Amino acid sequence: MEDRRSYKVVIVPDYALNPENYPHLPQHLKIYEGARDAGYGVIKMPPTDIPEESADEWVEITADMIEEYLNKGYKVAVIAVEGLPDKGVWFSKLVKELESRRTMPKILEISRGELEADGEQLAEKIKTVLS
Repeated sequence: MEDRRSYKVVIVPDYALNPENYPHLPQHLKIYEGARDAGYGVIKMPPTDIPEESADEWVEITADMIEEYLNKGYKVAVIAVEGLPDKGVWFSKLVKELESRRTMPKILEISRGELEADGEQLAEKIKTVLS
């Protein structure tokens, strides 16, 4: 049987898997569930409160993975969340690094309003955009 995650990877903020660490945001797993239900494997970025130098290393490693996945024909997306520092995925650093490599995955930005709205609509948006 074929793995539904074959050739599909999404980069998500720590919040997507650990919402309890972000009490100012809705407490649900809809981002993760939407990506999972769309058949994507998940790569989690580090928490937003790690030291800057650690973030730089993580971003570089993530950019390496994104570049490699894209070169091998994978669908790759980054989910960025409004309301998290640097959209939860060290967005400005990640985009800058990817632009320097002339490679860019699909970017899906989720607004604060979408996080707070009906969770089923959010999961459906993620599935629709990533499918």
